[in-house]
Amino acid sequence: MKKIAFVFLIVFACYTGFSQYIDDRVSGKPYTDKQYTEIQGSPFLLPDWSNGVIYLKNGSKIEKYLLQLDAYAGLLLFKYNDQPLIVQNEVKEFVLQPAGSEPYLFRNGYKPLDKNTATTWYQVLQDGPVSLLKQVKKTLGEKTEYGSATKTQTFVVSESWYIAKADGSLVKIKKDKSSLLDALSDKKDQLNNFIEKEKLRVKSEEDMKAVVKAYNENAG
Repeated sequence: MKKIAFVFLIVFACYTGFSQYIDDRVSGKPYTDKQYTEIQGSPFLLPDWSNGVIYLKNGSKIEKYLLQLDAYAGLLLFKYNDQPLIVQNEVKEFVLQPAGSEPYLFRNGYKPLDKNTATTWYQVLQDGPVSLLKQVKKTLGEKTEYGSATKTQTFVVSESWYIAKADGSLVKIKKDKSSLLDALSDKKDQLNNFIEKEKLRVKSEEDMKAVVKAYNENAG
């Protein structure tokens, strides 16, 4: 009986060791993209894996792995021994640092809105008591090649923008002046003056960031 139990423990240890990698701070389970083989394009946010930093909810900071975001499934991935793994820990936020580009800060934990949950990842464009967020999602679409009747599934990129309030609630906005000011209506007049003074069109993320920054600087 003891031999059977011992063999079982060895088998169990080998199985768990194969299915899940754990170091002193981060754990992961194997990730596969086999389900995407018939779909054109990539589910990943960035074309290449990137250096980055993971901040766990327990206060730990992990920065020795290459990172990637599956923007279709909403999964944070890291590479260990060149194998992609899904982060299993509770993550507060993470940073992607692509070579030759500005870093991307992502955060979750906001209140649910529409189909988004507290685990949905948002890119933080402008941080502060009130934040400007961006969600980049990949969904499935179909296209037909010229001269062919065959439809092919392909990944389609969609972008959405949000204002995050201090209590974690979200307001979905469009990339325009009216929508942004409606979400920041308690300082609408001051912000409108700021926009006119700075001659902003509020049709770009840079303009939106400037308005949110001005809001936070005049939060009192």
